[in-house]
Amino acid sequence: MGKTTRVLLASGDLAPHVSLSVELVRHADQHERIMINWPSRPSSAFAAKFPDLVSVITRLLGNAGIELARIQAANGRHTS
Repeated sequence: MGKTTRVLLASGDLAPHVSLSVELVRHADQHERIMINWPSRPSSAFAAKFPDLVSVITRLLGNAGIELARIQAANGRHTS
């Protein structure tokens, strides 16, 4: 079985002890996948704080997309 490497694209806290991370997973056969590691159990937020939570998730996923594009550009690959 070939080697698999993981590159952290972005991570952040959604609440105390609740985090979200996005990784680029490269398999030995050059197959790449994006792994979004959601919290292992449901988390809650007060309705008044929900827009802040959405903002954190959106910013985190946006940052992951930017980092992926940077990595692909450095490796001479096009994003699509």
